[in-house]
Parts: sequence; C-alpha cells; structure tokens
Amino acid sequence: MSQRSLLRLVLPQLAVVAVLYLISGAALAAIPLFLARELKLGPTVVGLVTGLPFLLAIGTRVLAGTFADRHGPKRTLQLGFGLGALAGAIGLIAVALSAQPAWAAGFLLLSRIFLTTAEGYVVIGAQTWGLALAGPSRSGLIVGWVGTAMFGAMAAGAPIGGALFLGWGYGAVTLVALCGSLVMFVPLMRMHAVSVAGGAVLRLSEVVMRILWYCVAIAFVGFSYGSIVSFSVLLFEERNMQPSWAALTLFSVGLVVARVLTGGLPDRFGGTRVALWSLVVLNFGMMGMALAPDRILAFVCAFVAGVGYALVFPAIGREALARIPDRNRGSALAVYSSAVFVTLGVAGPFLGLMASHFSVGAVFLFASLMGWVAIGVILRTKST
Repeated sequence: MSQRSLLRLVLPQLAVVAVLYLISGAALAAIPLFLARELKLGPTVVGLVTGLPFLLAIGTRVLAGTFADRHGPKRTLQLGFGLGALAGAIGLIAVALSAQPAWAAGFLLLSRIFLTTAEGYVVIGAQTWGLALAGPSRSGLIVGWVGTAMFGAMAAGAPIGGALFLGWGYGAVTLVALCGSLVMFVPLMRMHAVSVAGGAVLRLSEVVMRILWYCVAIAFVGFSYGSIVSFSVLLFEERNMQPSWAALTLFSVGLVVARVLTGGLPDRFGGTRVALWSLVVLNFGMMGMALAPDRILAFVCAFVAGVGYALVFPAIGREALARIPDRNRGSALAVYSSAVFVTLGVAGPFLGLMASHFSVGAVFLFASLMGWVAIGVILRTKST
C-alpha cells in the first residue's frame, strides 16, 4: 500500500486525535495566562499545574494501553473523549472560583489531570488502530502521523486558546473542551472497529524490560517538550516578545512540517540514526531559545526545535516496538510514552523552581543539556 493510500485509510483516526489536541493546545496556551494574570500565581504554581498531571497520568496511560489490547481501540477512544468532557466541566468550576485562587488552582489541576488522561486514551487508541491497519513495517510512520496530528492541532489550538482567553476568559476555553469532547461521540459511533490482535502475550514487566533503555532515552528528551509546553509562554512574556503563544505554535508547525516531509525516514534508514541527527537539531534549537537576543531569532529557534523533535519520538519508538509482539502494541506504546510523562511530571515543578530562582531561559538551557544526555543513552542501545 502506498503512503497516500495508507494515509487515506487512517485519516479518521488522525482526525480524532487532532480534535482532542486542538482542545489541549488551547488549554495549554491559556492556563499559564489564567494562573498568572487572573489568579496572580507565580511560575512554581504554573509548573505544578502543567507538569504534575503528566506524572499522575502515568498509571492511567499504562491502563489505556492494556485497555486497548483487551477491548480494542474504538472503545479506548470513546473513553478518552468522555474524560475530556469531564475535564471541561471541572475547568468551569475552576473559573467559577476565580475569587479564591487556591481553590481555583486546585480544580484547574484536577481538570488538567483528566484532560491529560484523556490524551493518553485517545493517542493510544488511535495508534493501536493505525498499527492494526498498517502493520508493523509501517510502525514508525503511524506513530509519526499520530504525532503530526497532535502537534498540528496543538499549533492551531494555541492561538485559539489565546484569543478565547483574551476575548472571554478561561471559561470559554473550558466550554470548548466540554462541548468538543461530547460532539466527538457522534463520528466515533459511525467508525468501524478493528479486532484486537492475537498471538503471544507478554507480562507488563517483560514489556518494560525489553524497551527499558529506549524509555530512558525518550525520558531525557521529554525535558525539551516539557519546557516548550509549560514555560515557552512565560519565556516570551518575561522578555516581552509578543505574541507569547508563538513559541508553542512555531514548535508545533516545525514538527508538522518535518514529519510531513520526512516522516518515512525512520522506517527507511533505521530509527537510531534518525533519532541521533534529530536530537542534535533539537538541542541547538533549545539553546537558541534560551540565548536569543531578539524576538525573531527566538521564533526561528522555536521552529528549529520543533523540526528536531519531529522524528525523535517515532524513531526511538520504532526501535522499541520492533522488540514487542503485535499482541502487546498498546502496552508497549503506553509504557514508552509514559517515560515522557515521568519527565513531564518531574520537570514541571522542578523547572518551575529553576525558573523562579534563576530565569525562564535557564530552563531551556537545562533541557538542551538533557538532550545531549539522551544522545549518549541512544548510543548505548546501539552498542547492545
């Protein structure tokens, strides 16, 4: 099957992912503004609210993988959008409690936990569905396409979230999350389900041991993603580089452009080689964002970082999936992506403290350093 034919086949699954991440991108752009401008809370709280849900969602992402392996991707997607609707409803409670910042931040954190959990179920459901349709030989391409849908939607969602916040406040953002999630049940009901793969079944511990070093590598890369998601808006706000949401959008646009033009490279040349070169580009982009003296150069470096990050996740993921039987694809994807969530959960509070004691730019320098460590880990997997 040609790439074009395969793309048409999995387009409904990609569209479903795009809808949820449009909602997520809008929330990520608006949450730091809501916390800083309306609730008058600092970077440490921003780091907690944006980062801690990733750590708490690790267990639920693993549950999403086993749920997909047992019940199929369609039911996994439906559960994901149910959680997304619940996140929107709780977000409205946070808005209603704006006069009490501590309570508002607490409900906002709870909303983020449910939305992050929803992301896990939707992504795992879409990836396992796509892999069932495409087969293991196209695993890198499918993982990359799902990521393209994620970040493309996030790129569009960031300015939407910023505009909604400036025009009507954070309540409009949460209302979009609630209504958008509920509406998605209509097309999901009409999509034809695929059967769960048969074959050998591994225990979760066996899955973890087979792909452990790949998880360690992507965990270090996660510091770059965590910096962009949690602190790029604050970085541009701190330096008075407007619009403040541009870094998140440009990072996402760079990622989408790179995956559209080069998405087949991991399957063609091998995941390890592609991951190493991509990490070099990512690391220089993160360093540039930290040190850029003017707005235009900072914007360019955000785009470069997105180009570098584009193939890292699918390239390393392709090597990990090659060591796992088809019957455990959902679990393997969940464990692999959970490694990033460990980093995001730790990075949010930790990088928030770093930003408070030093500067937001120091966060991006640290993320670049962790990217160089990831290169060392990947070289280790190559030698074993």
